[in-house]
This record gives sequence, structure tokens and C-alpha cells, in this order.
Amino acid sequence: MLHSVGRRKQQGRDLKSENEHGYEAIAARLGAGAEAAMYRAKAEGIPLVKSGRRVWARKTTLDAWLAECEAKARKDRTSTGKAK
Repeated sequence: MLHSVGRRKQQGRDLKSENEHGYEAIAARLGAGAEAAMYRAKAEGIPLVKSGRRVWARKTTLDAWLAECEAKARKDRTSTGKAK
């Protein structure tokens, strides 16, 4: 355990603050409920990591994924001329 803490300091950043831990935190970042985040992880491929019963996701990766989803939704609306 001490080795990983030292590695974080060597890299000049705290990896724990860069990640969302648990479906509740991931859901809050996406503006959804925990159950919706669990469903979207399976159905839409939210980029997360599972390790045993733990789940986490990098904040920057979640933000990029959400921006990609929003861009796709905008493109779909403009190509059909209707709001979906």
C-alpha cells in the first residue's frame, strides 16, 4: 500500500481525487440516479472499471463520454430536424 501512495506522489497527482468511486458518485457526475447509472453502464457503455464489488471511473473519461453522447444527440436532432 505504501508503494502505491509513493507512486501517486511521484506522478505529481493524487489519483483518488481524479476518480469517482461507486455508482452514486458516477451517477452524480452524470446527473442521474445510481440505478440509472448501473443501467447505462450495461446498455450504453459508461466507461468504468469494476474490481470485485467496487466500481470507479476517471472523472475526465466520464466528462469526455458525456460530451460525446451530447454531441451525438445534437447531431441526431439536426439530421432529422426533430428533437428526440
